[in-house]
Amino acid sequence: VPGMPYLNVGRILSPQATVVDPSSTQPMLINGFPPSFGAYSAPLPRLWQTNPSSLALNTFNLSFSFYANVEPNSAITLTGLAGMNTSTSVINLTCSVLFVNWSVSPNCAFYSAASNATPGTGSWNQQQGTLIFYSLDRISPQVLVTVVFSLVNPRDGQSTPSIFLESQGINSLIPMFRVTVPSGNAAPLVIAGFPTRFITGSSQNSAALSNISVMFTSFCNLPVGTILQIIGLTSTDYQTNHTTLPIVSGNTIFGNNGSFFVPSGIFTVVAYSDLFQNSNYSLSFTIVNPAMSQSSPTLYIANFGSVTSFPIVMSKGIKNQGPLLVAGFLLKTISQSTASSSTPNTITFVFILNFDVVGGGVTSLVFYGLRGTSSPDNSALPVTASFCSSGQFFQSNGSLILPVVNAISESTQYTVQFDLVNGPTAQQAPPIFVQLAGQIVSQPVMCEQANGTNAVLYISTIFSFISQSTTAQSALNNITLIINSFSPIFGSTIYLTLSGLTGAQNPSGNIPLLCDSGFGVNGTWDQTSGTMVVEPVAYLEAATNHTLCFILTNPSSGQDSPSISIEVSRTNAFDSRSTPMSQRSVNKASGNAAPLLVADFTFTLIGQSTPSSWYLNNITVTLTPRADLPPLTVVTISGLQNASNTYGPILISDGSGDSSCGSNRSCHLHFSSQQGGSAGLGLWASGWKLLLFVVQTVKAQENVVIVFQVRNPEAGQFSPPVTIECVGPGVDILPLNMSKASGNSAPLAVAGFYSSKISQSDVSQDALNTLTITLQSFTDLALNSTITVSGLLGARSVANATSITINEPADLAGYSICYPYSGCGRTVSDASGTIRRASWDDSSKSVTFYVSTGMWASATARGYAFNLV
Repeated sequence: VPGMPYLNVGRILSPQATVVDPSSTQPMLINGFPPSFGAYSAPLPRLWQTNPSSLALNTFNLSFSFYANVEPNSAITLTGLAGMNTSTSVINLTCSVLFVNWSVSPNCAFYSAASNATPGTGSWNQQQGTLIFYSLDRISPQVLVTVVFSLVNPRDGQSTPSIFLESQGINSLIPMFRVTVPSGNAAPLVIAGFPTRFITGSSQNSAALSNISVMFTSFCNLPVGTILQIIGLTSTDYQTNHTTLPIVSGNTIFGNNGSFFVPSGIFTVVAYSDLFQNSNYSLSFTIVNPAMSQSSPTLYIANFGSVTSFPIVMSKGIKNQGPLLVAGFLLKTISQSTASSSTPNTITFVFILNFDVVGGGVTSLVFYGLRGTSSPDNSALPVTASFCSSGQFFQSNGSLILPVVNAISESTQYTVQFDLVNGPTAQQAPPIFVQLAGQIVSQPVMCEQANGTNAVLYISTIFSFISQSTTAQSALNNITLIINSFSPIFGSTIYLTLSGLTGAQNPSGNIPLLCDSGFGVNGTWDQTSGTMVVEPVAYLEAATNHTLCFILTNPSSGQDSPSISIEVSRTNAFDSRSTPMSQRSVNKASGNAAPLLVADFTFTLIGQSTPSSWYLNNITVTLTPRADLPPLTVVTISGLQNASNTYGPILISDGSGDSSCGSNRSCHLHFSSQQGGSAGLGLWASGWKLLLFVVQTVKAQENVVIVFQVRNPEAGQFSPPVTIECVGPGVDILPLNMSKASGNSAPLAVAGFYSSKISQSDVSQDALNTLTITLQSFTDLALNSTITVSGLLGARSVANATSITINEPADLAGYSICYPYSGCGRTVSDASGTIRRASWDDSSKSVTFYVSTGMWASATARGYAFNLV
């Protein structure tokens, strides 16, 4: 023990003697590091630092002394400095030596190697975190040595590790001895950082306010003015780069507000009081969540100022407590079972959420865009899913609401299935959106559709267009069908069935197919049902026009184009390469190209202005064609018997009296007397015919009314049968009896008697003679018409009366020839209007009957009897 008496060979000292020059040969002297030195109060050996900031250059001070001499070239090793950094293996050292009386020794130096000739360096082992320096001179136990060196701090924060000092050399072997360290930021290798760093969020709703709570402790003391930052709060729903966020809790230390830099998501506060190491602190503030779904981002915490830490990842609340976790879908795929129209369709939705959803129906899964279905509104649409069994479907906007009755867990795959009926109309798959609504709200996002025909509400169909070559009756008609499928057609997998081809005269059997060879050689025709069945034999590409042609014989009479439908059925129920399609209408060409439209006149009417013989007579013709009558068409009206006109062009005029041919009343301008000639004419031809050459198309179902003039024949006649026919480009119409106006308006009904008879009862002179007249007229005799029988020479009336009585002939009495007038006599009167009488004119020897009730041309003979002398 230094300072105690000891026995030395060759000398005897008194017990009171004091050793003043101890050496390593003193008995029981064990070299080591004494815990103190003179007036130096701090425990030894001692190590402290000057800078706890992350990645900062840090200066260390190591103070120590020895119990005994340490010989030159002894190695002194400091271990436990792992994590410190320097760019070289040799570092600079400075040192100072204090004697017992605190005097400074000028002779203090160490080497980085035993043989190093340059003092003031040490050897640094980065991997082991050790510093070794060698003594230049003997180190006396009477001195306090302080070595100063600098290293770069580690990046991540930490507490002080265990650090040891040892010595190796001649008579100076000292095993590892733990150095003492001060408290606070001077403790060696205390690096700024946060051993506890926890952050949570209160809301997962889209664009909602969320309370962010932060809890932390620090490895070192942080002085007033330290800047604390939470980094990574990205995608928030703010419209400016900078904003101020109120501090909800922790405001006694950090004030009332923090600054938020939106683009990089950095929230910054300033400490208004010291923060002490290993003490718990909390801070909370309100932020606006992102609008779009996202997982909770990786967040960092760091401090800046006189003490700086490197940003370090924060621990977050589990599941729904993750800050800036916004409800949404990690997976959202949707598919269907069939693309066939008007068919039940199973919709399958597979999804994964990024958060938990509690049950109880407070949150719902909502779909939008399920359009094009035939399914009606349904308040309890059956659903197959683990979290619910039914939902509400609204056809008008294509939405489906599924309440979350049983909880949904985050990061777990779920499957939902429900049935809808595809609509009858083909369509591309619509965009379908899904969102959460209720207690948890997410932004609507588009579902990921399956490919091809499995895309939801992709309704596969065949666009079809059909036309014909002619409207002529009984003509060979080239029927052309163009199809364009939403999906490809594979050869020999489907039947195409055309229905509604009614009226065609072809007998049932095979009909050759023309145009596209991909449809095969023949189609199967059934005349009774008007169907054609075709089985394509080649691959028909999707979205490509394919043309099918075949020839049918038109009906022998006019007809409207029938409704034609197409249906696609599989040849093999187990071959799903081609998509079936339920029966639907085929798009038809317009006008005369509409299939199996056969031309004729749906309405004809012909009448006249007068039945008087040899009068000029205005003939009015009304035509309504079933098909268009294009230019180069010739309309012929025949049977205008005994009418007369100059052969050649004659004037025709509009007779519509309304706007049938437009506001300018121009029906007559459709026609001319020759091809391409001037409008408003017709051609009067031999054989009592009028030819009308079309120079302006007469539209189908257009009422055309024209008037032309002829002279009636001199002799009376019944109205003859009148026919109309048409010859033109694809619109041949066979002769057709025209409808005629009734009565005296029937065309070319000319007034006259086709039967007139007179007889008497007595041949005796001066006898009372009963004369009987029987008449039959070609036309009606209108009220107040007069019938005069003259040439009754030698006769006189009874008592020379000017009004004579009319009776029914005896052989006609009681018959119904004058029904309903109860006798022919009631149908005539004299000039004064007295019925059953006639006027006698003695000067002209004539009897005049005034028609009082009208006569009919088709009536049976009318008989009148009267007496003369």
